[in-house]
Amino acid sequence: MQKTLHVFELKSLMTIVLCGLIGVLSHLKAQKVAFPGAEGFGKYAIGARSGDLFIM
Repeated sequence: MQKTLHVFELKSLMTIVLCGLIGVLSHLKAQKVAFPGAEGFGKYAIGARSGDLFIM
């Protein structure tokens, strides 16, 4: 006797996968850019935001 996925189990699995995918994609899009107009490798750099500036 071969074990197969029932329609309910398949729908549940697809729902879990879809929710996980949406969570991952929304996190990637929610990142702030380092500064307006930033592009490339340092676009999502986390340093120097909302800190103090010391001029010497």
